Amino acid sequence: EEEEEEEEEEEEDWEEAEKGAKGSKLLEFHRHSSSQTQTNFQNRIYEAHWAKTRSMEVKPEDFLESGKDPAFTKLFRKQGAMVLKLHNSGWDENTNASTFLNLDWIRNTRVKLQTLGPDYQYIRQTLPDPETGILRKYQDMDGYDPARAEFGALVEEIQENFKFAAQPLRLMGVVERERFFITQIRNKVQAQYPYLQGVAVVAMDGGEKKALSGLPSQNPWNIFDFAERPTSVTRQLLKICEAACSPHARQIAEEKLAGEKENKVNRFKRRQEDEIAKTGAKAVEGDLEARKRRNQRKRLLSGEKEKTGGGKRKAGKSGGGSKKVSIGSVSAPMAGKSPPNSSQEDQLNDAEKLELEHFQERFFEASCEASKKKKWGAGIVNPWLYYMSPFSFFPMHFEDYALGSANVIVADPSTQCWVVWYSIPSEQIGLLHEFLKDTLKSKYQIDCLESRELWINPEIIANWNARRLGNNRKLKVYRHVQGPGEYVVTDYGSVHWGVNLGVGWKAAVNFAYPDWRAAAEKVDLEYRKIESNEHPKKRHYRCAPKFGVHNEKLFSMENVLGKDELFSSHWQKEEKKGLHEQ
Repeated sequence: EEEEEEEEEEEEDWEEAEKGAKGSKLLEFHRHSSSQTQTNFQNRIYEAHWAKTRSMEVKPEDFLESGKDPAFTKLFRKQGAMVLKLHNSGWDENTNASTFLNLDWIRNTRVKLQTLGPDYQYIRQTLPDPETGILRKYQDMDGYDPARAEFGALVEEIQENFKFAAQPLRLMGVVERERFFITQIRNKVQAQYPYLQGVAVVAMDGGEKKALSGLPSQNPWNIFDFAERPTSVTRQLLKICEAACSPHARQIAEEKLAGEKENKVNRFKRRQEDEIAKTGAKAVEGDLEARKRRNQRKRLLSGEKEKTGGGKRKAGKSGGGSKKVSIGSVSAPMAGKSPPNSSQEDQLNDAEKLELEHFQERFFEASCEASKKKKWGAGIVNPWLYYMSPFSFFPMHFEDYALGSANVIVADPSTQCWVVWYSIPSEQIGLLHEFLKDTLKSKYQIDCLESRELWINPEIIANWNARRLGNNRKLKVYRHVQGPGEYVVTDYGSVHWGVNLGVGWKAAVNFAYPDWRAAAEKVDLEYRKIESNEHPKKRHYRCAPKFGVHNEKLFSMENVLGKDELFSSHWQKEEKKGLHEQ
């Protein structure tokens, strides 16, 4: 009955979406065939809707920002991701080349692998554990010398090997390949598949210029411009998050505060020693008479007259701040006590918060300076490239700082270059962690999504849902099929993972518009609930920011839009100073 109710609800949503879609001037919406999930998952996960642009004039910013296209926004938030098919397919048949990226030059590049260093990874992936989805640590592919081997030669060899390995699959479609992959996991096959990932084009001399050479000018779907389209705040937001969320700022602030506290203690000790030397008596806090004699000797030595007419001075609390205990002639806060105004969140009092904010603002200035370097933000504001082999995969995760992402397959539409994605919307991230706790048991960690160490077979989630009879809160997994020349965009904070089913290049980048804050706050709220139950475990620093704990001045909408005069004027002064020194 529950399954029937869910199917009816899904059909109602689809009918409503169809009505809204008719009013969209930008996109037309379709849904993948349910027969595909029936074959592999007995319809226990959902086939996602996909969209196609109505004309070549449609741009990403026209609908990715919430509210600009209500039909898209509703489906996108509900699914957590969506395949986008463009009006022009992203391929020029006259030149037989992609209109997104020119990658032909990579085979001829002479840059040494050692020079690229961490700006590429050629790895060997082992299939996940069938019950928990836990992945083994990736192994680097061997058989070549990084000091001598050239990246272009490596790419040429990889392309030939991957295409040869894909030959036996040429008669298999998407569903058959996906089923073969899931069956291998189910049967605990210890197969390994190679994957070239995380290639930073900007790390190669002239890489960006070469990747854009020969492409149509003013192409709104150029992957290099995706993160920095008009109204996009991706670059500015990354600078803010790197400064506000970085553990280094907090570490420096804590070290400085610890040093200041140590200096205060040393000053207390020196002043106490000086007092003992002057009065000739040691302070005995528990002895009232000893304190009275000490104070009297102090007055005699200093020539101060004894006060008269007053009775005994009442001992009481100081007018504000923490409770005081007399030590010699000075007062110090009681050890181990938090001031009344201290925040329970992260055990920071007001003074510590101010110090941390100061360092975060300094880090923001450093972030602004670092953002001038060509490799800054690789994979986020500048695309990363991936060359996929059949059955290589990408783990369950959501994007750094709960950003959105865009991923495009750079290939001829006639090729068998497919990727199957699975997505869970961000509103279910709390429920997802319940599932992970039940599935991983003692191996569960709050940052298991950020560490990218899981690939969950959707069957496991479907079985978990089936055991929760009478509980309407069930995880919804949506299945997407991406083909050559097609984009997949993921929502802020949505969880996604998948498997590559063909051979070819992919490019990925992140994006954020001003509506990011509202979505990220919801993810933050979910993680606060998880943290309260998992104390003292804390989220990964690249998870959604902790709003209200991090420096709110940095996250103000004015600063996100780059219009905060406090930061922008200071940054302009620093920039002018740097130019003058140069």
